[in-house]
Amino acid sequence: MARNTWSQEIYHQGLNKYKIIKGATKREVEIKSNIQMAAWDELWEKKARKRNDDYRKRKRFI
Repeated sequence: MARNTWSQEIYHQGLNKYKIIKGATKREVEIKSNIQMAAWDELWEKKARKRNDDYRKRKRFI
């Protein structure tokens, strides 16, 4: 017997990451997608802060 599954493609432009999220229900896929995007957004913020800190350090020495 075939089982219906839901899927959604997500992409984070800053990190250049792509993932296909699958689940048994639409709601499950939405929750998983939101969790993954939140994790990617957090990682992007961390990278952006580090990049800004590095820029400020270099700027002080110029």
